[in-house]
Amino acid sequence: MRFRCLMAAGVLALLVVFPASAEDEKKTGWSNSAEVGVVVTSGNSETETLSFKDETTRRWEKSSFRVKAGAIRAETTTLAPIAVGTLGSFTRAKVTTTSAELYYFEGRFDKKIHDKFFWFAGAGWDKNEPAGIDSRITAFGGVGNIWRDDERIRFRTDYALSYTDQEDVVTTASSEGEYAGLRGSWNYKHQLTESTEYVNDFVVDFNLESSDAWRANMINALAVAINSKLALKVSLQTLYNNAPPTDSIPLFDMDPALGTGGMQIDTVFFELDELDTILSAALVVNF
Repeated sequence: MRFRCLMAAGVLALLVVFPASAEDEKKTGWSNSAEVGVVVTSGNSETETLSFKDETTRRWEKSSFRVKAGAIRAETTTLAPIAVGTLGSFTRAKVTTTSAELYYFEGRFDKKIHDKFFWFAGAGWDKNEPAGIDSRITAFGGVGNIWRDDERIRFRTDYALSYTDQEDVVTTASSEGEYAGLRGSWNYKHQLTESTEYVNDFVVDFNLESSDAWRANMINALAVAINSKLALKVSLQTLYNNAPPTDSIPLFDMDPALGTGGMQIDTVFFELDELDTILSAALVVNF
């Protein structure tokens, strides 16, 4: 119920307000792009998946300020593989697991030095418990190049020093904690047709204290406009961590689900996967 209320609120927020804006006003002033994706199933298994993203930008003649925020959460509810009771009267409990949970927030300020060169500074926070990240705060600042910026193609790259303060779900001796980094990124947009746009965003951050510890985030997205305000968007996000955090699970001498007992004898630690991918489809509202 709580999850469905969140989904309803997200859809309502997108559909209530559509302020008008002329095409020539997009270069300066406020703009916003929000997207929401929802998947709900019921029956023998119940799934509830919500993705929500929002990007608000304030543009001036030679500078801009951008705030991005988003959340992805997926829950699956199934019946337990065992029954409790008697042959004539028994019950099966429901088991709910969270298969994906990602939250993020980032603010960034850009200032043009001239048409092809700019400086920027920003900070952000993210949380990704399935990937072992309980909380991660980042700050960054640097310079960048604008290689092309016209109605069809926009491409720019930037280079920065970064600071990261990371708290893992399971803290071990190998946890990264606080560290300085070297960050590089690019932003590429291509207006393929009048109604179709392709976007590729890429960020890589190297830990200057450990050469093996680096992470990357790439988003490929294709949006098809329905009208001047609405679009359908399909995106693939790839998250890579060359030194992923460690997780822990209890170790039993026998499987308790077999109904023959089972006693916890210890706790085992294991390294999480290096690569995560998120494929999503969403409705986009621009205003």
